[in-house]
Amino acid sequence: VHARRNFYDLIAMEPAALAMVRRIAVLYGIEKRLRDAHADQDAIRAARQREAKPHLADIRAELDRLVLATTPKSPLGKAANYALTCWNALIRYADTGFLPLDNNLAERSIRPVAIGRKNYLFLGSGEEGGGDWAAIAYSVIGSCALNHLDPHRYLTEIAPHLADWRFTDYASLTPRAWAKRNANAVA
Repeated sequence: VHARRNFYDLIAMEPAALAMVRRIAVLYGIEKRLRDAHADQDAIRAARQREAKPHLADIRAELDRLVLATTPKSPLGKAANYALTCWNALIRYADTGFLPLDNNLAERSIRPVAIGRKNYLFLGSGEEGGGDWAAIAYSVIGSCALNHLDPHRYLTEIAPHLADWRFTDYASLTPRAWAKRNANAVA
């Protein structure tokens, strides 16, 4: 996503950036076709090897050309150098059937934290531990989301166990364990 965004931000000024974005769009087209066909991991890997790998080689050749044709400090030079620096990570998906083409899911997941980072800089201080409590809340709520649990309901259900000073099986109260136990109870 970052490698593509660096070129996308330049398309109004640099025809070469627009050409690179179009080259990358072909890769997204391949992924969309595979997703629409509900292809399994083996079929995805085979299609990536057959279709995406040659296209990635073309993108690599263009990046190499751009690095030689631009100055390293120019916006287009920086975009090309960034993509080349990350090249092995960028193409790793093509050797698998399970890795996504980009990291949009991860980017969207951390967006609230990244946006609020400055807001949380002075969250609580000293013995109040506001930052610690915020970290705990983010962890619990994020774990609930990953396990398809309503955080309010989950916390309401586990609260009686936390109040019992004799209770010691805290691992059974994690969102993952709670979701698994509840799924088994329903099944």
